[in-house]
Amino acid sequence: MRRVVCVWLATFATDLVKRRLKRAGGVWSAGPVERAGRRGRRRAIILTVRDGQRELVARRCEVAASCGLREGMDLAHARSLLSSHVEAVVLEHKPEADAWALRGLARWALRFSPVCSWEGDDGLVIDTTGTELVHGGEGRLLRRIARSVRGLGFETARVAAASTVGCAWAVSRYGRHALSRVPAGREREAIEGLGIDSLRAAPGVVRGFAEIGVTTVGELLRLPRSSIAARFDGGDGERPGVLRRLQQALGEVDEYIDPVRPVTPIEHSIVFDGPTDRWESVEAACREAVDGLAKELARRERGVRVLSVELARTYAARCVHEITLSRPSRSGRHLWSMVRSRLEGVDLAGLGGDGTGNVSGGVEAITVRAVRSERLRHEQACHEGMGGESHEHREEESWGELTDALVGRLGADNVVLMQTVESHVPERAFCSRSVMEAVQRGRPGEVMAAWRWRPPVLFERPEAATAMALTPDGPVMSIGWRGRRWSVEWCSMAERVGGEWWAKTEAEVSRCRGAEEKSTRAAQEHRGLEGPGPTERSGGTEGSGERDYFVVKTVEQGRVLWVYRSAASGRWFVHGEWS
Repeated sequence: MRRVVCVWLATFATDLVKRRLKRAGGVWSAGPVERAGRRGRRRAIILTVRDGQRELVARRCEVAASCGLREGMDLAHARSLLSSHVEAVVLEHKPEADAWALRGLARWALRFSPVCSWEGDDGLVIDTTGTELVHGGEGRLLRRIARSVRGLGFETARVAAASTVGCAWAVSRYGRHALSRVPAGREREAIEGLGIDSLRAAPGVVRGFAEIGVTTVGELLRLPRSSIAARFDGGDGERPGVLRRLQQALGEVDEYIDPVRPVTPIEHSIVFDGPTDRWESVEAACREAVDGLAKELARRERGVRVLSVELARTYAARCVHEITLSRPSRSGRHLWSMVRSRLEGVDLAGLGGDGTGNVSGGVEAITVRAVRSERLRHEQACHEGMGGESHEHREEESWGELTDALVGRLGADNVVLMQTVESHVPERAFCSRSVMEAVQRGRPGEVMAAWRWRPPVLFERPEAATAMALTPDGPVMSIGWRGRRWSVEWCSMAERVGGEWWAKTEAEVSRCRGAEEKSTRAAQEHRGLEGPGPTERSGGTEGSGERDYFVVKTVEQGRVLWVYRSAASGRWFVHGEWS
């Protein structure tokens, strides 16, 4: 007897948003997300779509539904329904991303049955015929499916089992319980009290039946089927009519499930005729396996990001090495250069297993697998002499190979990349990120191009100084810095740099105050013999205020310094130096 399990994820799209936010550490990202940030308030996730000048609710979570929000409602109207203790998280609905996630969830569900598919945009269909005994009975299987799906973050999952897809679909969505079982042969009793929409009928057909007073499946069953086919069939070529849906739910007509296909792993294996501990043989076989993997990647137009090398040994545990690349690559030469360095430290023989103390083990098989890969854009192959090779692509590829080589020798945490930040304050205009993280496209030199007129040596914190100037706004005549007085040979015109007016948070203010106190103490320790003149200024750093920067060249040692004056307090600092 055929058995089918349907899983309905009522808030699938909003649950995906919750999962993404939890992976980000529970922090609600700024930007399109509207957040109040108050404790004790519930969050309502609302996904919207744009219809001309209107913004409509496409999906909403349980909290929003409890406040009366419905799909298709205007966003302004939806906001007015939210109570004061509920804060709205409004995001754009992306159905394509949800579809990909649902397909991935269907592949994940293959652990319960080899026949699994997705239904619509928020459901799964699993053919569990013959698999109940493996899981200890159908009841235990249903509880396991529900527990596993809810463990992934889909708390509103409803699971139902029946002998037909239509019955299981209807009971999972419109049944009384979140976990239901319909015994074989009782499909009619299970769906008689449900509405016409439980038959997956078109909305227009449901409205047509409602006009004549037919609202449940039981009332529909009492009508002559010939009249149903003539007046209310509703088939459109792609979606079966209501009569065929009724026959499928009752088991009178079979319904085919198009199962999801599991993703075939991209790997290449070589099995030896017998174990060997000769380095030359293992090296040659591993090189052949890497080349075979590179050809398969080129055929699928993909590049590997995480590469796994597995060596099966006779008298020792399997040796597995995972290599993470900074950019997707399918170059056999580059992949082999990364694999070869890992093979050099592998114990090929393993432990002796004959009881005599002699080493008699070795490597029996080698498997090179692409654990994670990404699609690469298609490129036309052309000979370099014809001028068709893309030098820009070659530079990017070479940069990736250099990065992977450095990471392999120094470690991922010790290789960082400087990137620009949206800030005019020089000490906050850059941040260091791991080179293994996703970086913006382009060559490294392009990132620094906007700051080519800045000093190559930028102090971690601006060092407090004293300055003597003809006027409070310059030009600078002398600098008191690091315990001595520096005479100025020439001074540039002032360059006004604006502060971060949008970053007036408490944490920012406290950080600026701490830096100001530290700079003030440093100025007191390194103050020169001469005291401040009539127009001298000193003090700590101004974190978010406007600054007037000057380039000065000292008479002593010809040092070129980058100094600035805080427009708010008039204090002076040395921020960098040209070496």
